[in-house]
Amino acid sequence: MADRLGVLLKFPVVHLDEVRWRPNWVETPLDEFRAQIQEFTNKNDNWVIDGNCRRTVGDITFSLATTIVWMDPPFILYFPRLILRTLSRLFGWTPLCSPGCGENLGSILTMGEESILWFAWTQHLPLRAFYTRRMQTDEALPKGKWVKLEGWGSVSREWLSKIESISKTS
Repeated sequence: MADRLGVLLKFPVVHLDEVRWRPNWVETPLDEFRAQIQEFTNKNDNWVIDGNCRRTVGDITFSLATTIVWMDPPFILYFPRLILRTLSRLFGWTPLCSPGCGENLGSILTMGEESILWFAWTQHLPLRAFYTRRMQTDEALPKGKWVKLEGWGSVSREWLSKIESISKTS
């Protein structure tokens, strides 16, 4: 979605995972990570940021964004897709989330914070509750700043189609 938006709107795109993770899943130091995101937003009038690092750079991205798109498909839709994407990365069929950060069977199957599957399984409901509250109560943000794309994909496709139409007339 982020790459598609970047192309349609002719905005630069940054993927937070690519900045956050160095090879072998070494985390970029927090001050350096924040500085890179701050620099990206400072040097570009318009931009698309893909990812959710609310605890580390959310104060930067949320305040500067003109629109926050919350992709919120049903768990039963996205969890199988996450499994397929993770396995596809494990076998080298699709690009990694960050260069040098390959998947391994041990971290996929573990029941701990190293596993993206475990994270999704345990954090889906808490994160949904958090963002629902944030979207409804964030008085610092102008009305309409949040766009929640939920459902089985038709809402996302319809919204993206509107963006495409707008971008053609600009």
